[in-house]
Amino acid sequence: MARINLLPWRDDLRKQKQKNFIVAMMASLGVVAFVMFNVHGFYESNISTQKQRNNYLLNEISIMNKKIKEIKELDTTREKLKRRMGKIQQLEGSRTVIVHIFDELPKVIPEGVYLETLSRIGSQLTISGIADSEGRVSNFMRSLEASDWLSDPRLTNIETMNDNNEQDSKVKKFTLSFRVVTANKKEEDDS
Repeated sequence: MARINLLPWRDDLRKQKQKNFIVAMMASLGVVAFVMFNVHGFYESNISTQKQRNNYLLNEISIMNKKIKEIKELDTTREKLKRRMGKIQQLEGSRTVIVHIFDELPKVIPEGVYLETLSRIGSQLTISGIADSEGRVSNFMRSLEASDWLSDPRLTNIETMNDNNEQDSKVKKFTLSFRVVTANKKEEDDS
């Protein structure tokens, strides 16, 4: 006998195609999920690596900032030491200057001039004194100018004073300033 399939073959085919479609869909979803998971893992790994690099750089930057701060502190300390050494050298160089001043002053003070006060600020000396006449003060200034260690005399003040209330005896009270020529400046002038 002939076999005739009376079942609706089209429904079976449709069900088979639908089953194949669902399997293909599930397989493609699985592949997409797998790819997305791997892409996500790749990017997460890159981000994690970059964060580690950034943290390393931040740590190194903070270490370098500390070193820079230490270097700046050392530079300021070095500058302070340089200034101190400069002052010490300046004091060492000017240590003998006061001896030369006290050696030179008696040589340049003319007769009839008497000193009352002597003050020094740096290389500038200021003298107050009494003289018999204005001529003696000008002789004193000329002697200062001719000296090897003293220069640039400038008369600041001169006044006439009565000595012991006598009308005939007029004494001149004066104030003058001058510079001390240091050994360094003498060497420069000599060359």
